[in-house]
Amino acid sequence: MGFKEGHQKQGGRQKGTPNRTTATLRKTVSQFLEKNLADVQSIYDKAGERDKLSFLVQLLKFALPTLQSVEMQSELEALSDEQLTKLYNDLKAEMLANLENNGRQEE
Repeated sequence: MGFKEGHQKQGGRQKGTPNRTTATLRKTVSQFLEKNLADVQSIYDKAGERDKLSFLVQLLKFALPTLQSVEMQSELEALSDEQLTKLYNDLKAEMLANLENNGRQEE
């Protein structure tokens, strides 16, 4: 049967109210990362450049808005080791600069 056009919303969450499960999951993941940051850093430091670059690309999905879906795997495989190293170093420098800028904004 459905609602008639112009039907007023009744009950449920208010617009913009976060889902409790999502909020709880985000908090749990955040606490886990804070508690295990040294381990994550150690594993990252031991990883090869391809794995490091893949890790950074995955993290960027959470830090930057997604403009469109892009298949990165095939593009990364086509790059030489020198190109990967340069891309890795450029991304790392940009992320560090963004972190420094965000730290200044919060002060």
